[in-house]
Amino acid sequence: MNAPESIGGLYQQLVWERAGQAQAALAQETSVERLFATSAQTLEEAAGVLLHAATAFIAAEGGQLARSLCEQAGALLASAARFEEAADLSRSRDVR
Repeated sequence: MNAPESIGGLYQQLVWERAGQAQAALAQETSVERLFATSAQTLEEAAGVLLHAATAFIAAEGGQLARSLCEQAGALLASAARFEEAADLSRSRDVR
């Protein structure tokens, strides 16, 4: 394995570990409403990062990478909307 591949592998390992830590933290949440709301917020923030990166790539070079980032951001935002809806449904069930 050459150096760039090993560095890339280390970064992948790091993000997978962080994702596992985030998952473990969410698993500790006892409120379904807060679990969905927190998840939605995290997805929205991730989409914001992708949209920011897409804007930078459009300004720098444009092309397929920027479009791909925008599409991925759109998918995250669609998921976030579903999580927000689930949080609202959970709230309405708790009120009854």
